[in-house]
Amino acid sequence: MLRMVRAFVFLRSGARSVFADATWPMPREAAAAEWVTSDPGSPGASVSGYRIGDLPYWTSDELWEVELASPVTVHETRCNAPAGRLIARIDMWNAATATRFATNAVMHSRDGVAAALVGPAGTSLRSMATVSALALVAAQVRSAEGFFGLDEKGTGAAVRMVGEAADDLRLGLVPLALHEAAVAIGMVAARGAGGDVDVFEAAMRGEREWQAVALADQLDLA
Repeated sequence: MLRMVRAFVFLRSGARSVFADATWPMPREAAAAEWVTSDPGSPGASVSGYRIGDLPYWTSDELWEVELASPVTVHETRCNAPAGRLIARIDMWNAATATRFATNAVMHSRDGVAAALVGPAGTSLRSMATVSALALVAAQVRSAEGFFGLDEKGTGAAVRMVGEAADDLRLGLVPLALHEAAVAIGMVAARGAGGDVDVFEAAMRGEREWQAVALADQLDLA
């Protein structure tokens, strides 16, 4: 008997594939959608779906629950299956909730970077309570004076990355802002470990895990 696995997928408006811009078959009334054997518009022979922990890597306009046919192959940030179909749209995910989620993620990154700073730099960074205020930090770090003397090296690079995350969020670039927020935390961790790449990557993954938990809580995903 074929086993089905529930997962999620982010799509562009109108249930369109993020990369191929082709439309997925959508559910009608109480019935599930038609099965597809590859992501619409893709030449591949599989369908991708995401676990909750994968979601921050793939945000887009619409979030859908999908059903994947076994066998499901698990990769680092996605799952592949021989067939899949849309089950229902997660209506709680929209432009407003995406902005709120990303804002929380950027501010969480701000707090992590601020905790690594001593003196007024940390206090000032932590006091920046809006995305617009935080977006100015990147330019300050790049200036001749720096951000309280911090330039683009060392911890100053992490401060700049937080500012860039805020600036990209202000421009509506949610996926990029989420990535940059995680990179900032990786930079801080690596700085404290002599630039160790493994520490950098582990800290980034940890921040992505925090983002996934925050997203699941916000959308009440099981």
